[in-house]
Amino acid sequence: MRSKDVVIVPMNVGLMFKTIRVKLGLKQIDLAVALGCASSFISKMELKGVNLPKDKYVILKDVLKVTNVPFLDFEIEEYEEDLRDWKNCAYTGDNKKAAELQPGLARRGMLSKNTYLMTQYELACAYYYFAMNKTDELNRIMSLLKKKEDALIDIQRFSYYYICGMRDLRASRYKIALISYLKAEKAGNRSPWDERKKIPYEGLYIGIASCLTFTQHAAIAEEYLKKFEDEASERYRYTSMPFSNVLHIRNLITLSKYDEAMEAVKIRMLEEKQAGNANQATIGMLHRLQGGIYHKTREYGNAINEYEASLVYTKRDSEIYCYTLYLKALAYHADGKIHEGNINIEEGLSKINDETNTEVLLKALKHSMNLKDPSSLNYMEKEAIPKLIEYGDHILAADYCEKLHVFFCEISKYKHAVHYCNKALTIHKKLREGDLSL
Repeated sequence: MRSKDVVIVPMNVGLMFKTIRVKLGLKQIDLAVALGCASSFISKMELKGVNLPKDKYVILKDVLKVTNVPFLDFEIEEYEEDLRDWKNCAYTGDNKKAAELQPGLARRGMLSKNTYLMTQYELACAYYYFAMNKTDELNRIMSLLKKKEDALIDIQRFSYYYICGMRDLRASRYKIALISYLKAEKAGNRSPWDERKKIPYEGLYIGIASCLTFTQHAAIAEEYLKKFEDEASERYRYTSMPFSNVLHIRNLITLSKYDEAMEAVKIRMLEEKQAGNANQATIGMLHRLQGGIYHKTREYGNAINEYEASLVYTKRDSEIYCYTLYLKALAYHADGKIHEGNINIEEGLSKINDETNTEVLLKALKHSMNLKDPSSLNYMEKEAIPKLIEYGDHILAADYCEKLHVFFCEISKYKHAVHYCNKALTIHKKLREGDLSL
């Protein structure tokens, strides 16, 4: 008999089988009959461990009603491979197959007494729920993982922080996401080499670059985009390189290179429209970028038109749709059309679902127009500015600090005015120095 057809049942597993047998009310002779062996062989297995033909091992587990529980190394390896297949199905959009795989994996994971394997299952669940956009389930499983954060090994810690980063990036909490991504990078670099080869560095780098771009750290963002391009596999080049190009355009805007940014947007728009199956979300994003460039160059009418065009392509994503309404409201206000801007703010607030950065942006814009109202002033001081800093929207936080500085000067509250003036100056200074601790 070839060695690969034989499994080693160690003493500890044999003892577990004895415990399960007793709970089921079975005798050693019952297992012996099922396996076609002597009772003494079963006794030896339970006390010392034995070598067992693989087909007999399968029968044994079936009799003990633990078919889905992985006990031995080869089963654990097979289970982890199944978990990887499950995650890949979710990420490649094969939702049907992913949904079919989940029940069996859940039974095997939940019945397992192996702490490491249980954590692997929970991490796979988190990847799956994120890919399927199941927010409540994701938050529940992440709460379980949070409790065991300190006990995770480095490769598991990488996955945990990586998922945290993706979740917060999706919710536009850029600073919080960046902290998680950087923790993931550190944990990944500490992992053994054979484990490190499994780490999706390309996804990590594009995530870090996104956070840095949206928090106005353009120069450092470009460094991570370069790392992404060096690491990107063929699959990532197809799915994420267009987004990488968009981040590069955003960085050009941050660096005030508006002509270069506009030319890059037009080239990217032409490429997208010439593609056989144009990505609606990407086209909507490119229209928003054009609107942003026009806004920066004070061509507010053109900016409003671009934002209006973007809305057509973003109706399916309520978060992006509301964010576009916010940008449109900004352009109207900058053009002196306050009433039209307020209409867009109210529409955005009526459509936004959860507490996100976009909701803070809309509310802050609304309340900043009426600082004489104590409730509006309180919102700006106690909620808007702290949350904008927390989420990483530093430029806007500084702008609102400057606005409060002017307001407090007008009502002769100079101590408050100095406080917000200094706060704005500190933010701008740290941004110039590339300080990520903001």
